[in-house]
Amino acid sequence: MQKQTEVFTSGDAPPQIQVVIEEAHNLFSSAKYKDDLDVWVRLAKEASKLKIGMIYATQEVTGVAHQVLANTKNWVVAHLNNTREVNELARFYDFKAFSDSIISHEDKGYVRLKTMSSPFIIPVHIDKYGRALVNEGRAAAGDPPLLEEGEHSAV
Repeated sequence: MQKQTEVFTSGDAPPQIQVVIEEAHNLFSSAKYKDDLDVWVRLAKEASKLKIGMIYATQEVTGVAHQVLANTKNWVVAHLNNTREVNELARFYDFKAFSDSIISHEDKGYVRLKTMSSPFIIPVHIDKYGRALVNEGRAAAGDPPLLEEGEHSAV
């Protein structure tokens, strides 16, 4: 983050970085969010201007500081298993309309998606992530496919 800040304050465009965080409620709790010296709190507060994107995952929406939730632009909601978490989520955008289905349906592969570029929450089916999907993306990028363990390249 320090390097990104240096590049940003020099007037140059910092490179875009994506950070993935699991169990976000442990890093962004309301108590921790008060500590401006904590690197994760600083990241949550300053990442956007430094071109650092954050993907964070949690099943405990109530454990994440309200300020973090309020500044979340893109949401992917699969399943929450209790009404307290769903009610917290329902405070944002129109997730309230999906509250019943979020808690009562465990449709594998389906999520409710809210992106910054769309004013609506939509149900989306996510393809299973596996080698075939990765290799399709690699082929589109002109990269060689990932090989199965023990396979050798013909090159």
